[in-house]
Amino acid sequence: ETLAKKLKIANKKLKKLDEAKTEFLSITSHQLRTPLSSIKGYLSMIIDGDFGKFTKHQNEALGRVYSEVERLIRLVQVFLNVSRIESGRLKIANIDFDMQKLIDDVIESLKQPAKNKGLQLIYKHGKEPIMYKGDPDKIKDVVVNLVDNAIKYTQKGKIWVESYLKDEKLVVEVHDTGIGIEPSYASSLFEKFSRAKGIAQIDASGTGLGLFIVKKIIEGHHGSIRAESEGKGKGTTFIFELPLNS
Repeated sequence: ETLAKKLKIANKKLKKLDEAKTEFLSITSHQLRTPLSSIKGYLSMIIDGDFGKFTKHQNEALGRVYSEVERLIRLVQVFLNVSRIESGRLKIANIDFDMQKLIDDVIESLKQPAKNKGLQLIYKHGKEPIMYKGDPDKIKDVVVNLVDNAIKYTQKGKIWVESYLKDEKLVVEVHDTGIGIEPSYASSLFEKFSRAKGIAQIDASGTGLGLFIVKKIIEGHHGSIRAESEGKGKGTTFIFELPLNS
């Protein structure tokens, strides 16, 4: 057999393995979503007092468990999105929704993790709704990922989100007072499995897939995303822009 033929066979096997991995990710993620959502639902009812009263200490413990279940659900969503991207099945819906309401919901869902770290979590926006036509579930994944990352990598200070319209574009900015990044590294953050230097020392649980997915979702909406930072210890800003008439 020639070397070229051997390489062709090896390449075929690798492609099959890759397809099997993607399929496994997809099936596993789907199977995990239902029980996790059920656990989250019951925990929510327990915290709301549907099963009787608990002490302050017990409620705090339940709150932490609830936050961890939410984190697991987000992780499952990450793997589900990766499997869709890799198999070319990332479908973008076309639905009218209010971006301000969506961001408000995300802020509300992530208030507890921010509070646990003593961080302020603020959303600055105008009075008028910002209507946008796209995929609300996918855009929610984007905002959750960006805000969740900001909480993870900010040890003190605050995270604030801004949304506004500019030049026929909807702009969303997520700022933090966290660890910052080297400006030269900003663009490579969106590559698959990319993680900034020193990140693992602060949070070892990241997959290095979140920002890769974020970029693919934003590009699926014909938009763009970038990261800005003045350097280590000077915080980071993620900005995504979505055209209103795409």
